[in-house]
Amino acid sequence: MYHYIREFDPQIPKLHFLHIDDFKRQLDFLDRKYGFLSREEFLNSFVNPNSLKPGVVMTFDDGLIDHYHYVFPELVSRGLWGIFYVPGSILKTERILTVHKIHILLARYESKKILEELNSIIEPSMIDEVMDKKHADKIYLKQESINGDLEIKRLFNYSIKNEFKDELADKLFAQFISDEYLFFKRTYMTDKHLKEMSDGGMIIGSHAMNHHPMVNLSKEGQKNEIIESFRLISSCLAESNPQTFCYPQGLPHTFNEDTEQLLKERGTLFSFAVESRDITSSDLFHNEQKLPRYDCNEFKHGKSFINK
Repeated sequence: MYHYIREFDPQIPKLHFLHIDDFKRQLDFLDRKYGFLSREEFLNSFVNPNSLKPGVVMTFDDGLIDHYHYVFPELVSRGLWGIFYVPGSILKTERILTVHKIHILLARYESKKILEELNSIIEPSMIDEVMDKKHADKIYLKQESINGDLEIKRLFNYSIKNEFKDELADKLFAQFISDEYLFFKRTYMTDKHLKEMSDGGMIIGSHAMNHHPMVNLSKEGQKNEIIESFRLISSCLAESNPQTFCYPQGLPHTFNEDTEQLLKERGTLFSFAVESRDITSSDLFHNEQKLPRYDCNEFKHGKSFINK
């Protein structure tokens, strides 16, 4: 599982990212140690789970422009492929997702300053105390807290009620950054990028519409996120592109049985969650809507850093 892969950007100097040079080194390491599954081998395993072979499958989340500029050319040059999960709303609006607004703010400013501003505009009624307690000991366990960054992420991803998240993020972003459109263009891929990648053998999947944890939505809300995101994404892809989904946040407590059932009803071939273990034949038989994934930082050369 990968997210930001790029070179250092002075506009967002504190962004946590995997440098493209380290990505190349990790590809070399993974090839030597495990080898890569071909697209055909992986897809065939859903037809015959007992045919599953050992090897690496790479996924890239969030529809980031990094994946077109850096990842796609590198994979093509090596004869490799990947699965790229895209939030549908980036193809419909020119607004930066709340999760990425927080990343950008934290990459440009001290978290203490951002937290102070947030505390000045947030009200107690905006906090979902049940969800706050439910997720408190389950999130960001593999990440180090840096100057309160994770406190801000926790608030937006889990604690603030859904109806207030985007509003509060918009106010914060407007307070610190004036040109959202500029950052939008520098953050996300377009439908043309996705079509080129799909035509080039990459698989493009849905990452829901707005990157909110699915468990925070009603069943109808989840259904809308799934259907609309697939509709937007499929309109610009090759017909051979299989339908696949990736849960925002991804940990087991961030989606539920309703989510899995809706995906099955939609005809989704497979979905990825986040769980540090290998995919087994049993998963392909029984858990195809919550396949496990490792984070790239669990392997050599995969550690994110700031300002190389």
